[in-house]
This record gives sequence, structure tokens and C-alpha cells, in this order.
Amino acid sequence: MRTLEAVEGNGALGELKQDLVISTREYLQAELPALRSGDTPKDILRHIEGLDGGGRKTALATLAARLAEHHAGLEQGDASTIANPKEEARLLEDALAALRPHVRVWRAFTGMFDG
Repeated sequence: MRTLEAVEGNGALGELKQDLVISTREYLQAELPALRSGDTPKDILRHIEGLDGGGRKTALATLAARLAEHHAGLEQGDASTIANPKEEARLLEDALAALRPHVRVWRAFTGMFDG
């Protein structure tokens, strides 16, 4: 996520956006084994809509929505911009943290010793 914030206003954003699409798709496929490699971002969103409600579904839906938006941008040749990279990084980081509660506990624990 730091990389996303660091390239704000930089020409490397298009390449980073492509990497973001690939990484997000791979992460979602790891989280949702029922997905097929040929599923489009819209297919992934439909799959997530069928899940039971809760924090996991919300976090997965956030990741899938970001995937769909960035994928559409790449398909339309608009790979050069992310409106607000810092906000994008925050959204992704929050979604990933919600999917990995043990990471939140670890960060809280280690944060007690930062200072």
C-alpha cells in the first residue's frame, strides 16, 4: 500500500495499476476457491453477492469492486490515473485487515512496544 501512496503523480502509476489488478485477482482467488481462473471481475462480484453477510463479505466486496474498476480502466486504456491514491491505499488496507483479524491483533500487540 505504501507503493500506491508513493507513486501519486508519478508516471509509474499505470504499471502499478496493472500489478494491482493481478494481485487483487490472485488474492480473491485464494480467498474464494470456488472462483475459476476465467471469471471476470463482474463474475467475482456476483459470486461474493451470494455469500452470507458479514465483515468478510463486505471486505471481499470492497476488493472485488476495486478490481472491477481498475480492470475496466485498463481495458479502456485508462491505466494512468487513480483519483486519490492515498484513499485507494486506505480502502485496500482496511479490506485486507478485515480479512485477516490475526494481523490486526499482531499489529496492536507490536504497536504497544513502538514508542
